[in-house]
Amino acid sequence: MHDAAVCRPGVFDVAVRAIQKARQRGFRVTANTTLFNTAEPQSYRQFFDEMMDLGVEGITISPAYPYEKAPDHEHFLHANETIRLFRELLDHPHRRWRFNQSPLFLQFLKGEWDLECTPWGNPTYNIFGWQRPCYLLQEGYAASFQELLEETDWSAYGRVSGNPRCADCMMHCGYEPSAVIATFCSLRGFLATFALVLRQWGLPCPVPRSPTVREDRNAGATPRPQPEADAA
Repeated sequence: MHDAAVCRPGVFDVAVRAIQKARQRGFRVTANTTLFNTAEPQSYRQFFDEMMDLGVEGITISPAYPYEKAPDHEHFLHANETIRLFRELLDHPHRRWRFNQSPLFLQFLKGEWDLECTPWGNPTYNIFGWQRPCYLLQEGYAASFQELLEETDWSAYGRVSGNPRCADCMMHCGYEPSAVIATFCSLRGFLATFALVLRQWGLPCPVPRSPTVREDRNAGATPRPQPEADAA
């Protein structure tokens, strides 16, 4: 799957050898994994085990979504497809799996905790300046972080904004900051996180649910437009 995603046969084996060499030399290694609609949950569960066997300290997982400038929209995930995939992927997770993400973000990916985007939570800076509003939607640059914060219309982004470009995004760049805020700024979020950590340790514990989980997020996958049949 990795080789197909990057269009480079054999490069996954190269990456594995590089991880092995890095660990042998004492380097700390993490993995960043983007999942597309071709992802097979059982294959990725096996991948998580393999990464732990290699000594990877943690894995970041995030769903790919069809942002405007992406060259290939066919293999990206819509929001309900993301939920369906991650529910199966993270069902009864192995205790040895280590993710570099907050428990509430993983719950969000499964549709079990409702979050809204915090687009300024992971700002992107490069040689052109501070990209607005996020690294996926490129609408120019700000000369300073202060300008980025004060002159960007943040109400125009995220699911509640009605911006169609944000409708299917569930990526960590905007929702991981929201998960951290929910964890430390609400009692329900903190208790849910505590319960999820206890579950990871193998202790049975009920997990409070977000009071605002929307039923439409639990529905079937958003239908994809079908190509028109060739005229006879």
